[in-house]
Formats: sequence, C-alpha cells, structure tokens
Amino acid sequence: MRIRLCDTQIISYAISGRRELPTPDVAISSTTAQELLLVQGRELTRNNYYVPFLAEPPATPGTVEALLKERGKFRKDFGKNRTDRLIFDFGVDHPTVIEYSHAALARALNDGDYYLLSGLTSVLGESHRKAVVRRLRYLIDHGIQCIPVGRSSAQAGLQLFRGFSESYTLKQNFRNSLNDILTLAVAQVSGSLLYTDDELLATFAANYAGVPANQEDESLVIDFTQSTGKNRVNRGSKGYVNKGWRAHW
Repeated sequence: MRIRLCDTQIISYAISGRRELPTPDVAISSTTAQELLLVQGRELTRNNYYVPFLAEPPATPGTVEALLKERGKFRKDFGKNRTDRLIFDFGVDHPTVIEYSHAALARALNDGDYYLLSGLTSVLGESHRKAVVRRLRYLIDHGIQCIPVGRSSAQAGLQLFRGFSESYTLKQNFRNSLNDILTLAVAQVSGSLLYTDDELLATFAANYAGVPANQEDESLVIDFTQSTGKNRVNRGSKGYVNKGWRAHW
C-alpha cells in the first residue's frame, strides 16, 4: 500500500477544519509532528521538551504522574538523555542543528500514547499547551501514523538541503527550510506520495530528484512511488560537494 504523507500546512488546515484530509489513511513525518506539537524550540540545539522512550508503552495516567514528579527542577531537560538524537553539521554555512526525539515521538504517536505526550506539554504554558493538545487529539483520533526521520532520511535530507540551498533562497529562519526538506527526504526514502501546497518544494523535487508533482483537488502531490531513491542533480546545480556538511548521531 502506498504511503500518503501530508506536510505541516496540509495537516494544519485539516485540524482547523479548513480542508478535508486527502484520504483517511494519511501519515506525517516526525518533523511535521514536531512542528505541530511544538517540540522544537527557538534554540537550534534544544527542544521545548523531550519525549523519552518508555520501557512499557503506552503510558498510563499513573506512569505520567510519576514521570512529571521525576522531572521536578529539571523540567526543561527532562528526558533528554532518554531519547534519540540527530546532529546536522553545516560547516561554516549554517549553525549546527541538534534534533531530538524523532524516533521517540513517532513511537508515541503510533502507539496512541496520549497520556505521555499531553503530560509532557505542560512545560509550554497554558495557551500553547491547549493548542498542542487539540492537535495531538486530532492526530491520535484520526489514526495518523508518523514516519520518523532516521539515518537514511537524514543523509538524504542533507543532500537534498544542499541542492535546495544552491538553487533557492532559504527562509529567514533556515531551520524552517530544513524542516521542509526533511519531510521531503522522508517521502523520498519511504517511496511515498507527499501532499503539499508548497509550489517551490514541488518544483525542486521535480528538478533535483526527477519526480512528478501532480495537482489533486486542492493539493500538489509529489510522487516518489516510482523513484529509485537517488537524487538527480539538475543542470543548474553548482555541482560542488561541501565536505563540511554531515549528519551524525
């Protein structure tokens, strides 16, 4: 069965009631999940909160209560040493980005672990937490599966991001562009369809990876289902390899 990924904007529209899901069986990348649930913080090397791996998921209300008591004065860093980590080094071109909890968040969402994730969001403040819990409830109630950014998609994402940055101006906060590309990388590695409204991303995918982007109802669909998984460098690329860029764990 083909995987149908939705990017952050498409899912946000669905949550707000402005648009229907393209199909009932959509999935999201862990990057999209992190954006929706405000996992990523303003600092490039820290999260707003960290999702720990539990020995026996999903959590119960009692488990979460114990975890929150354990968090105590270490509220901001709780779970940091009990989750996964991914580091993107960009040499002198961009600041280093350290990403946490891609695999742990995907596991919790796929397990329907509402108690764990809603409990962890208590560090966000009431107004932000209320919005995040509503999004979380939507994802779980609709059975939306989450595909984590893993080693293969991280490596593919770094290559795609290099190609994208050679051809286009990055967003003012370059991490927003990186997030877009990481979701594209998850679609590429998993051989998925990616639903998006981002015409620039669709153009890049067509030029760089040689995959079609078709209009379907209100969305563009970037089709990696027939892709070999290898990037095709377009003729406009500068063709250099920046040896200072790497992804590691």
